[in-house]
Amino acid sequence: MKHNSTSNGKYVWDKAHDMAESHQCHTPGNRRLGGVLKWRIIELIRNGHWSPRQISGRLKKEGINVSHEAIYAIIRKDRSGGLASHCRQG
Repeated sequence: MKHNSTSNGKYVWDKAHDMAESHQCHTPGNRRLGGVLKWRIIELIRNGHWSPRQISGRLKKEGINVSHEAIYAIIRKDRSGGLASHCRQG
C-alpha cells in the first residue's frame, strides 16, 4: 500500500493531501521552548542544582515534555558558564 493512499490502495492527490496534513499536526516537530518554561528550567538549575534529567522528569510529572537534551542545549548556549557551574555534574 502506498503512503497516504486510500483504503483500496489507489492514490488520490486530494485525499493524500488531507491525510498528510492530518499526520503533520500530530507529529511533535522541533518546537522552541517558551520564555516562561525556559526561565523555570534556568531557575531549577540555579536554585535547586538539579540535573537536566531530573528537571525533565519533574516537568514530565506535570505534563510538560522537555527532553534532557533540550535542557543541555540551554546550558551550552549560556555564554557566561554560570548555568554549567550550578549543574549537578558541573
